[in-house]
Amino acid sequence: MIMVGAIVRYKGQEELIRACALLKEKGIEKFHLSLIGKGQADYVRELEQMIAGYELEEQIALCGVSDRVQELYAGSDLAFVCSAEEAYGRVTIEAQLSGCFVIGPDSGATPELIRDGRTGYLYHAGSHESLAEKIMEVINHPEQSRKIAEAGQEYARKMYTKENNFKQIQVIYEESLRRK
Repeated sequence: MIMVGAIVRYKGQEELIRACALLKEKGIEKFHLSLIGKGQADYVRELEQMIAGYELEEQIALCGVSDRVQELYAGSDLAFVCSAEEAYGRVTIEAQLSGCFVIGPDSGATPELIRDGRTGYLYHAGSHESLAEKIMEVINHPEQSRKIAEAGQEYARKMYTKENNFKQIQVIYEESLRRK
């Protein structure tokens, strides 16, 4: 499992760590979560203490910044976006394009990028219990999860291409010129 992005409070790393603690509580201990990104030293220390407090040192690693993000996605089955107020989820799209199953909150712009149950899962923002349930759903239904991850990858490949981006910008310019 992987979460990529700035290690800051509003990105939801604490929520994900709590969800992982629930997994462990339910007897699911064979997982590994890599938290990739740069963070403020004091917050990183808080997360390290939280991980130790839940005895998740074997399962969760704070890995810092990496220039191998695509490679790390390729080695992961499940990717997370836990920011409740994500304006545009570039990380969500990168994870989808990599073929990871993506779980994100049902808030911000994330529902525009993840079609719940079709291209990934949405959990109730702010609820580590809901997040843990979605993780367990992926774990307990691997064939269904693989199909959803593939659908997410296909969706991202169709929607987020350079050509589509160019067409969307072109439409905006044409509409702007017509208004004058």
